[in-house]
Amino acid sequence: MKLGTALTESQKMVFDFMIQSGNLEQFQKEITSDQKLKNYLGTQISSLILLCSTKTNDINKSLALLIASKKQTKAFETYRVTSTLHRLTVSNEQFIPALYTSYELYADGYFFMETIGVQYGLSFTNTYFDFFEWDKLPESDKHKSMQKIFPTVQAEALKIIDWLTVKKINIIGRKGKDGLCIYTDLRTVFERLTSYDHQKIRSKRAEWLTLFKMAKRKIMLPHVRKK
Repeated sequence: MKLGTALTESQKMVFDFMIQSGNLEQFQKEITSDQKLKNYLGTQISSLILLCSTKTNDINKSLALLIASKKQTKAFETYRVTSTLHRLTVSNEQFIPALYTSYELYADGYFFMETIGVQYGLSFTNTYFDFFEWDKLPESDKHKSMQKIFPTVQAEALKIIDWLTVKKINIIGRKGKDGLCIYTDLRTVFERLTSYDHQKIRSKRAEWLTLFKMAKRKIMLPHVRKK
């Protein structure tokens, strides 16, 4: 699945600004020079953003209302999840920030991010509580830490991307009464419990044995949500 193929350039600019807390000055320049983006935002929101000297929550709230009014919340939420997952498949400077974001997505209600978000994202943030603590490490230490976890995180991210692509997981684009993001999950029990293990199952008996072991392991994980 190519990232963002269903989005217009204007949508992508707005989505990226909201997701990545983008540079306000750069976004203002884009609005001034791009008539399509200005049309997409509308006169009122364009004027609000162009008059601001600092990035405020009001801008993101206004953009969120704009997305909702255009019935694009599902597209935004899908992009929010998939853009994070794609950044987790490449070993570069975007990988660690995406790892931090993976736990935020899990906490927002996207529980299919459990393996990445809890086992790796939360664990990593417990080690480096503030991103700046990570950022000031020597490059050699950063590389070693990343390489320890990258292969397994990448494999899990690719698996989730595939499930999203074939609609085994379908993001709805709204929140439930509990304030958590809603999605439909058509994965089998085995798929839900499988993480990056890539177990080769040769019989039903072996499959159920593997399921039991995986379930036991997940129960022992800290901060795993209650079913």
